[in-house]
Amino acid sequence: MVGREEEVKLLEGWLLAKEEECPDIITISGEAGIGKTTVAEAVYEQGQKDFDCHAWVFVSKNDSTRRVMQNILKGILKSISVMAPYNIDTMGEKPLKKLINSWLIGKKFLLILDDIPSWEIVEVVTNVMPRGREKTRILVTSRVSNELNEYKLCKLKSVDSYHLLHKHACTSERGDEFFSSVDSVAKDIVRLSCGLPLAIVTVGRMLSTKHTAEDWIKVHQMFLRGACFMSLCYADLSPELQSCFLYAASFPCHFEISCKKMKRLWIAEDFVQHEDNRTLEESAQDQLDELIHRNMIQVVKRNIDGRVKTCRILRRMRKFALRRSEGDHFTVILPSLKRAFPERCHRAFLYGASYDGTSTSKFSRKDFSGLYSFLALELNQHQAPLNLNDFRLLCVLELQGFCHESLPDAIGDLSLLRYLGLRSGKIKKLPVSLKKLQRLQTLDIRDTVIRDLPDDLEGWQKLRHLLLERSFTDKVVNLRDGIIEAFIDLQTLAGLKMTEAIAKGLINLRGIRKLSIGAVQGLHLLPLFKAVERMEFLRSFTMKGSFEDESYKFPFPQLYSLEKLCIGGPMMNNLLDWVGKLHYVKSLYLWDSKLTKDPLRSLQHLSNLMVLSLCNSYDGKNIEFGHEGFPKLKKLSILHCQNLKSWEEIPHGAMTKLETLNFGYCPSLVELPKGLDKLNSLCSIEVSNMSSQFMQYVHELQSISRLSISIRGTVQ
Repeated sequence: MVGREEEVKLLEGWLLAKEEECPDIITISGEAGIGKTTVAEAVYEQGQKDFDCHAWVFVSKNDSTRRVMQNILKGILKSISVMAPYNIDTMGEKPLKKLINSWLIGKKFLLILDDIPSWEIVEVVTNVMPRGREKTRILVTSRVSNELNEYKLCKLKSVDSYHLLHKHACTSERGDEFFSSVDSVAKDIVRLSCGLPLAIVTVGRMLSTKHTAEDWIKVHQMFLRGACFMSLCYADLSPELQSCFLYAASFPCHFEISCKKMKRLWIAEDFVQHEDNRTLEESAQDQLDELIHRNMIQVVKRNIDGRVKTCRILRRMRKFALRRSEGDHFTVILPSLKRAFPERCHRAFLYGASYDGTSTSKFSRKDFSGLYSFLALELNQHQAPLNLNDFRLLCVLELQGFCHESLPDAIGDLSLLRYLGLRSGKIKKLPVSLKKLQRLQTLDIRDTVIRDLPDDLEGWQKLRHLLLERSFTDKVVNLRDGIIEAFIDLQTLAGLKMTEAIAKGLINLRGIRKLSIGAVQGLHLLPLFKAVERMEFLRSFTMKGSFEDESYKFPFPQLYSLEKLCIGGPMMNNLLDWVGKLHYVKSLYLWDSKLTKDPLRSLQHLSNLMVLSLCNSYDGKNIEFGHEGFPKLKKLSILHCQNLKSWEEIPHGAMTKLETLNFGYCPSLVELPKGLDKLNSLCSIEVSNMSSQFMQYVHELQSISRLSISIRGTVQ
């Protein structure tokens, strides 16, 4: 936020002004790349604490009114920690509007509509809000001016532009001395960037990789010859990074792309170079980090430890990338099947339509014969069966939300296939022919109803990621005994049903980074822990089952690389003692544990723990812990502890880094813990479905505290 401090302060004032002094709708307008979204993000971040609920919705020009309503409702429910209705993706426009209206009655609501293509959608949204909308504020960013309650962003002043370039181009290794040597060049680059923040930041990040004055002069000369900043920065990328950038830009602007998924797709496409002593995933992470550093890919969300979780491409960057993609026959985007398919294109992304492969479309089978990737996302409910005979060269097949209950047997003939994504579809069973896919690296069937994998999968020796179900559900998928040993390159195994044979077979999978298993019993623990102890790279471990039998006494593994641990199901106390010794763990989730021993007291010495979530984990009545407990903890959640009545005063020196405290569904807890005033880092308290006496303390604290306190009601 260089040169925009006054704008942010002014807009915050408008949002928080009294009803008669502030319009319902505030518009931030300006050309692409001027910083509208960046300013809106700063205002949104600061303003959330003053509203009961809030939502940020990116509006694509192809979005229907129904999709916008879906996204608004999802944002509202997410901000008050309520799950969206299971049928939200199939709800009609009228039911969506009615539901939004009912949730907002009596609530103070902040809505951001980002990058709207026209004002019709704003009019539709405002008509959905409850009558007497004095509690609603809508902040809109748009390149389309409406000359009403509008704040038009201007280009940065020269001094701010120069400061912004310096901030992004001058690394700590070189310091101000180097920047002084290229001062005249820097000033002219700023002039040629015309005060556009996107251009200045992107060029600055590129210049941060240039280590001599001669390199800076070359960049300056290309600017003088008329090169635009995007083509200049794109040309500076290696061929592998160019391919990664174009691939990422093929996703719509409103998509939050999972970084894990993006890296797996890059690897399947052979965009990632193998390096000695490093996995392909580690090399892919380096390439992603480089594109983020160069401002070619934008960070959307980070994990609590700072690692990037989701990303996306800015609209102006994406437009440039799509022009390059089509010119280089790299990718074609198909918002529908009405447009003709270009010749010699190797990748197709299909959105919001259906693929039928028949003569009714403008495609012929030869159009698909040269495709390496086919990604169909957000397909409609009338999708016809897939004719896989059209796709003989495919390396990537993504059919998210696939509407049919089975895949054709011809899937086994795609001998080059490395990535198969079927997440969130209706598919019930995988064909036996899948065993022929001997190059397969990733299989993703999460959120489907598949409960068994085919037999005879020993040929999947190149498999790296097997995503069967989510870690926090009770759903698991069966795998025939004896197959698991064949997956020697496996790095991710999520949602597998445990058996004694599987527990023993895991000992051969020493390269696993993430392991999530369910239906675990006490008799599985000994072979399971023997296998886990040999997984020297294990970062995330989830096990769900029942571990109540205290007769199982054996040495527990020392997992020095483990960063995330999730345990679901009744636990014996010696298992809790083991968890309390895993000093490298950063995130810990315990649910349905039925512990009688105070877990906070047992776990307070975990020196690297940042997130602790206890859900239905403690049957006791009191919580306490000693001085200097949880030195790095940032978020603590205490949920569904039915018998919990009191919390001893937080001692001085404990939880000094705590930022978020979450209480919910603890009916016997009648007051907030004493000592909250000692927690200088605490900035928010989230409260859900607590007793009326507890809520009195919360309201008193809310009236006198600087804290952001979110109060969530009962789910209807």
